[in-house]
Amino acid sequence: MVGRRTALLDNPSLTVRNWYGRNPVRIVLDCALSLPHSLRLFDGEVSTIVFTAEKHPDKKNVTYRTIDFTQDILPQIMEVLYQQKNTVPTGRGRESGCSNHSSMPNYGTKYILRNVRAS
Repeated sequence: MVGRRTALLDNPSLTVRNWYGRNPVRIVLDCALSLPHSLRLFDGEVSTIVFTAEKHPDKKNVTYRTIDFTQDILPQIMEVLYQQKNTVPTGRGRESGCSNHSSMPNYGTKYILRNVRAS
C-alpha cells in the first residue's frame, strides 16, 4: 500500500524481488488521480487497485475504486479488499493526496482481512 506522495517521490514497483512467489496486489491511494501514468505502479505488470475520489475506467491490471475520502478510508478499503479476499501489507505513511480525510492509523505491518467482518 502506498500513498500519492510516496508513489510520486519514490516511484516504487511494489513487487517481489530476490524472493520466489507471487507479487502482492498493489494498493495506491490517490484521491484526485494526480499521479502520472508513467509510474511503475501503472505498468500493468502486477494487479493494482487505485483508491480515489474520482471515477476512472479500469485499465489492464489496474482497477480504480471510488471511496469517500471525507470519511475514514480504512474501513472502505478493507471492505473492497475483503470482497476480493486480499491481504494488505501496509506502511506507516498517511498521505493519500487529500487533505480533508481522517488520517489512517498505523495497524502494524499487516492487516489480515479474516479479522474484518463483512457488513
